[in-house]
Amino acid sequence: ELANTVYGFDALQVFDRVLFQQVADETLKRVEDFIPQEVANVVWAFAKQGFGGAAFFEEVLARCLLFATKERPQNGTTYRLATDWIAEDMEKPLAALRPLRAQLPSYNRLEQLFRVRFLDKIQAFLQAVSPPNDFPAPARYQQDFAAWDLYQVGPGYTEELLEAVGVPRRPSAETATQELMNHYVGRENTDSLYARYGEKLLISVLPAARWVSSRMSYRLRISVPGVDPSSLPSLEDALVVESAHPKEDDEANQRRFKAERWRDQGGSLQDGRPMPPRAFRPVLLSTFLGNWRHRHTEIVALDLLMDQALGAVSDGRWPWHEGFWESLSGEVELVVPHTPCLSCVGALAQIRRWCPQLKLCVT
Repeated sequence: ELANTVYGFDALQVFDRVLFQQVADETLKRVEDFIPQEVANVVWAFAKQGFGGAAFFEEVLARCLLFATKERPQNGTTYRLATDWIAEDMEKPLAALRPLRAQLPSYNRLEQLFRVRFLDKIQAFLQAVSPPNDFPAPARYQQDFAAWDLYQVGPGYTEELLEAVGVPRRPSAETATQELMNHYVGRENTDSLYARYGEKLLISVLPAARWVSSRMSYRLRISVPGVDPSSLPSLEDALVVESAHPKEDDEANQRRFKAERWRDQGGSLQDGRPMPPRAFRPVLLSTFLGNWRHRHTEIVALDLLMDQALGAVSDGRWPWHEGFWESLSGEVELVVPHTPCLSCVGALAQIRRWCPQLKLCVT
């Protein structure tokens, strides 16, 4: 109850110094009687509210490490902290205390444990995924990804995973940020989210209910054996992409979470045109991580990118040929106002396998 109380206060952005001090005192008295999730929630709430100094956090981490590393007392202890620590139990305090890590000797030990048990394995998994070679099967991909029982890993670790799959992260340009702001609340934009929804406008970065938009800019080129590259036009555009709406579970949304194959043949493009003959669409697959992530703006935008290339084939600007996706090159910048979830990191890894010449970055 102590952990749930301060965690709830933090979620509501309510702070009571007396309450937090009493919880801090009780935590230090009996932290071994907490379960790992409760410790993580206390650390998270305290760090986000700017309460509790380095000495408090170090003592909590040091006492927890005896159990997280399974170096448990051998006298038949019944401490609730003496249980298996899952990925989220470690990731949450690490993410919360990252700004203080230089002051916390136990931080590095917990981080190393988290890397060995979880992060390094997730990175290896993402690097091994190869949809063009049907490895692993889509259902297996989702099953193995979900088995980590980790919903997100914070900005720092997410950036590491993105770099590992060949997608650098960099600061966004002011013009891109301004376009997104205009999309949300632009006074002169009659199609802004605020103009459409008024006081009912909801913006949420929670993975379970993520309702934010992204800005995607791209310049795509295609190379075809025996064809002069200068005779083939490039595709170039910048657009704001909204999350998919729950009431609009169309063909694309369905494909992104329940496809049984990595190649989608037949069907139609998002503008209603039929898929070009002989062509196929690479399936970008989401994963169930506590909830389905197939409506997140990142995967919706990447799917739209595939649609733009197929549209060029459909209207005759580009010819379809074997090795089409491998020969797609160019630059794509995806501007998002949040840290991508692990499912979307997986989608970025997939598109890198399909289009190795495509330079992707997330800002």
